[in-house]
Amino acid sequence: ACVSITSIPGSAEIISEPLGVVLVISAWNYPF
Repeated sequence: ACVSITSIPGSAEIISEPLGVVLVISAWNYPF
């Protein structure tokens, strides 16, 4: 998910900051 977001700058602008923070936190907490 992070790769697709970073590859598309437009999506980053569309996503609000609060939602982006939640996605980043969930990605960091998600075990790989």
